[in-house]
Amino acid sequence: MLIFRYLFKQTIKTQFAVMMVLMLIFISQKFVRILSDAADGHIPGAFVAKILTLNLPDLAILILPISFFIGVLFAHGRLYADSEMSVLFACGYSPNKVLGITAAVGGITLLLSAGNSLFLTPYVNSIEQQVMANIKADSGLSSITPGRFVELSNQAVAFVENITQDGKHLEKVFVAHNPPPNKGRPSVVMATQGNLEDKANGSQWLELDKGTRYEGSLNNLDFRVMRFGHYNVQLKDRNDYQEREKIRSMPTAKLFGSDNLAKIAELQWRIAMPISVIILVLLVVPLGTINPRQGRYAKLFPAIMLYLGYYLLMSAARSSIEDGHLPWYIGIWVVHILMLVIASIFLFLQSEKFLTVKARLKGDRRVSDY
Repeated sequence: MLIFRYLFKQTIKTQFAVMMVLMLIFISQKFVRILSDAADGHIPGAFVAKILTLNLPDLAILILPISFFIGVLFAHGRLYADSEMSVLFACGYSPNKVLGITAAVGGITLLLSAGNSLFLTPYVNSIEQQVMANIKADSGLSSITPGRFVELSNQAVAFVENITQDGKHLEKVFVAHNPPPNKGRPSVVMATQGNLEDKANGSQWLELDKGTRYEGSLNNLDFRVMRFGHYNVQLKDRNDYQEREKIRSMPTAKLFGSDNLAKIAELQWRIAMPISVIILVLLVVPLGTINPRQGRYAKLFPAIMLYLGYYLLMSAARSSIEDGHLPWYIGIWVVHILMLVIASIFLFLQSEKFLTVKARLKGDRRVSDY
């Protein structure tokens, strides 16, 4: 029991450290992307932290299996490099018991991965969809910042020199509108002041006072110049942004029994990630076996390449299901079967029976040489 707790603690501690490092890397990359969208005016700055937080469960889908894989690889590599495993085996502690301890850690990772992939991530994605829909609906109000050109939803660009403290009163407003062909002529509106208003039906309008509107195309000489005391520009209709629930935010229970290939692929993907943890247990134990002279990181590169191949094959199978190129009943399961076969071969090559037969063959060759 003492050895079990020691190995269990070493594996868990290393996995947690790897998970924190990977989480920091993935969060940093995601933060840069979100910050870039905020800088371009697509996302208000006040929503950056919220959107980043809502993306954490989605990132954890990939981080949990790979952190377990690399964590066990590092932990076992250190134990072999320091000859601790050799001492355990010499004292009668079999490799199967090491596999059992690794499976216990994998069981915890499996439960976390399944709960995150099947339940938490779809729920958080639905919240993110609502937040993004509100941002799109409110983009006319929240994305306008003083001193910057901002793209609006109706193929218009706005520029406001100053916004007062209440956040809705604008000063020196410029709006350029370039509608699609046969849906109006390009126009430019300049006003000394304006206000942002929410209407009762949910639409949002830019109300301008004391300005001029220029309408016409550069290809024609037919221009109109209108001076106005009050002018309204519709920014967005909130009802146009009530998006349907996307597949990735659908509850897992609603994906069962569907004939839609995209939903089938999404369901198999959610199930595939927890299943991959089971197969990774069988892969990482033989991969973690090293010669102390090789160093603890001797098999890190081939192990990482094997995991990347596993992940990319699952991703390719998912895309093939969505495109109809791969039958759904074969789906991602064929990738699991392939990796299970590879893991079984690795385990067999590390088994006592194979090593005994190998030693006997070497002994027979030495005898024959004499």
